[in-house]
Amino acid sequence: MIALSVILTRFLGFSPQNTPYRFEIGFLPLTIVAYLFGPLYCMASYTVADIVGSLFQGYAPNLWITMCQSLTGFVMGLFFYRKKATLLRSISCFTVIGVLIDIVIKSPVFVFMYAWTFKFTMISRLVNTAINLPIRILGYCLLLKAVSKPLFTLMKKHDKNDFKNFANSFQAVTNPGLSRIKALC
Repeated sequence: MIALSVILTRFLGFSPQNTPYRFEIGFLPLTIVAYLFGPLYCMASYTVADIVGSLFQGYAPNLWITMCQSLTGFVMGLFFYRKKATLLRSISCFTVIGVLIDIVIKSPVFVFMYAWTFKFTMISRLVNTAINLPIRILGYCLLLKAVSKPLFTLMKKHDKNDFKNFANSFQAVTNPGLSRIKALC
């Protein structure tokens, strides 16, 4: 999912030349991570995807933006972890991400690192969020509609209780002795 996110973000994303705008769908694979594994795994996946993507394109990652991406993954995990994909849930999640993270928290990067004016930064972040918000909402809803049955089957197949059942079963009891080594020899 991380590799797919890097490809979708860095190679298939759209950023008009000499503009502060970026439109991409690299968040989609990570919504599946959020759905299956929760906030911490999604946060880690977003962090790795941002760092790998930056290095792959030949520049050092911006730690503030990487932190914002990590926070995005955490928020997606909170909203989507093992929950039914609904339009209201995706609107809520991506609005929080768009307003709180993309506008409020990311803005200082552009003001302090790129010396943009506060007004220009806020306008560009608002436009970016206004365009990305419907893309994220519809993309997530369509993706989960398309893959929800296989994901649900996967979740049931690999339930967290599987390990507990295995650990408490007869097969998990160690069999001391050298019989396995003799058989191997």
